[in-house]
Amino acid sequence: MKKFIAIFVAILLIFGSACTVSSPSVVPDTTPSPVPDATRITKGMLSGYSIVYPSDYNEYRMEDVYSLRDEISQYIGKDLPIVSDEEARPSKAIILGDAALQHEYSGRINEFADTLSSIIAIDNETKDIIIGGSNYYATAVAIEKFNEMVPGFDAVSFNVEYSENVIVPNEAPVIACTLKTMPFATMEQFEDMVWQGYNSVVIDASLYSERQLHNVIKWSAKYKVSI
Repeated sequence: MKKFIAIFVAILLIFGSACTVSSPSVVPDTTPSPVPDATRITKGMLSGYSIVYPSDYNEYRMEDVYSLRDEISQYIGKDLPIVSDEEARPSKAIILGDAALQHEYSGRINEFADTLSSIIAIDNETKDIIIGGSNYYATAVAIEKFNEMVPGFDAVSFNVEYSENVIVPNEAPVIACTLKTMPFATMEQFEDMVWQGYNSVVIDASLYSERQLHNVIKWSAKYKVSI
């Protein structure tokens, strides 16, 4: 958590007190690679997976784990087992990125340290599905995206692609921020900010409770707002 707060402090130092600004942004090329058939996960295959989460997740963070389970259960018709990373490793696992399990993309996720960058990928050897980044907040964003990828009941399969889900606006960011108040305590306040045309937000993490910070992260993921 201290590392994550440090990120916010660094952002605040960069932007100073400019609470509504526009600035150019260099957008990295995040075009996903072609998805081979080998990465296709059908309903039958997915029913054999378990979800692995970090053992230090509290009740707020577990809400994201349950949302992932519930989205998948609506698709396959059953609840997947949920286990912590301190338990025996399942033969097929959906591994949250900040869990303490090694996989093909562990090194890549380590490169994302202290950022909101994350991946959705399949380990080519084990066929484990990796969702998330180096910290809970990045993983929460990745779970939101993965849930959007799960198809309706009329679909027979879906592809999980390897991609770097770097949340960067495709145009110059329009930033809403405040350094001395807490403007986004409710969903309505956040939606109002989005409807006014803002696509990025700077917040002071020290002004938020853990629950409020959790909500802002989720809202940002839902509305594709950069933090």
